[in-house]
Amino acid sequence: MLFILCAFSSHIFDVFNFLLLESNGHYSLFIMMLLTIAVGSLGTSSCTSPGTPGLIGSGGDKIPAKTYKDCCALCTTHPECVAFTWEGNSCYIKDNAVGGVKPCKSDHPGCLSGTKAPGPSPPPPPPHNHTGPNGQACLPGTVSASQQFCDLTLNQYVRVRALAAALTLPELICRLTSDKPCPAINRIGLPSFNYRVEAIHGLEAECIALEDGTHICPTYFPISQGMVATFNRSVASSYGRVVGREARIWTNLNGFGKENKPMGINVRCPMVNLLRDPRWGRSGEAPSE
Repeated sequence: MLFILCAFSSHIFDVFNFLLLESNGHYSLFIMMLLTIAVGSLGTSSCTSPGTPGLIGSGGDKIPAKTYKDCCALCTTHPECVAFTWEGNSCYIKDNAVGGVKPCKSDHPGCLSGTKAPGPSPPPPPPHNHTGPNGQACLPGTVSASQQFCDLTLNQYVRVRALAAALTLPELICRLTSDKPCPAINRIGLPSFNYRVEAIHGLEAECIALEDGTHICPTYFPISQGMVATFNRSVASSYGRVVGREARIWTNLNGFGKENKPMGINVRCPMVNLLRDPRWGRSGEAPSE
């Protein structure tokens, strides 16, 4: 089983009160620009237009916006926005549409609300690419399908032992380290896999050229100290979702990372340890106190 190793401790971020949508404070223009640029590279979603008269959802962060269209654009590029309400020169970005649309308040009779449409889903993995760098084992019709480690009716420990028994010692050692991608083992249908994909401040991957002539590139975020400096928990939550989604996209499209290594979904992300001594050589991988 393959996992995305991007685990932020909820307890640590409770300490930092890393809150985006639940906070009552205002964004700085810098933070809004940062979020817009970071999330915008994933592609945009449209929101309902023209707006519906009334208020929608509950809570929300207040951001300056001169027009309903500006408010819609802010919601489109915001990682947590589900719905929004525009009142005068203010836009309320909300993570819910609870209760539907309600009448405007008496002091803001011209309010308009809208919702954001869901973004595109990641592309499906290429079929039967069991020898490719981003391949998948245990597919029907492949060599691995008949192996004991692909038998889903068996206990996972039995399957792991069966896989280990089918590997030579060098093959097993390769899969217990992360220095380089492990080559495919054709005799048992096990594909090549990269167990070391860096994502300390976003997926370290090369842009991918698509068939229509366009390119997609990974989203880059600040290092962990930069994210915790916002005191905004949803920033970290959004980071995890973006990295996980892009790791799957780059894997499905047989993308490559730094040093031309094939991408995988085994991703190295910022750790949960607090940074207590700036002299530590890997301080960029941990949040500050």
